[in-house]
Amino acid sequence: MTDAAIGHGATFGISDDQTVTGVFANLAEVVDISGISVTRDAIDATHMGSSNNYREFIPGLIDAGEVQLSLNYVPAAADAIRSALETGQGGFKISFNDSLSTTVTFLAIVTNYSIENPMADKRTASATFKINGQPTWA
Repeated sequence: MTDAAIGHGATFGISDDQTVTGVFANLAEVVDISGISVTRDAIDATHMGSSNNYREFIPGLIDAGEVQLSLNYVPAAADAIRSALETGQGGFKISFNDSLSTTVTFLAIVTNYSIENPMADKRTASATFKINGQPTWA
């Protein structure tokens, strides 16, 4: 039997002191959390003596990527995200609703915040968080 689970019940929190050790207040009505997408640069180290005309690579720096957040537009949540954007770097926490109570905390810069206000549909908001440094999984 599979151990797969749906994402329902996950939360996204913003730290009260812009660190990963503060108290996290969960945003209201989060619809989707996408990311973290970790990548590593591949540095081309090919030289004139590289064997059989094949390129050679060495590992470069790791980038923890971005987290994208979608939510129903709720003014209190909007204020928290807008404040984090204006402050600069902040502390954030994703809590997964799984049997291990998995969490990931990270410092990030809010790089985008958008509100959609359609005439005949619900208002929504979205934000992008560029992770700064290494996230901590627990």
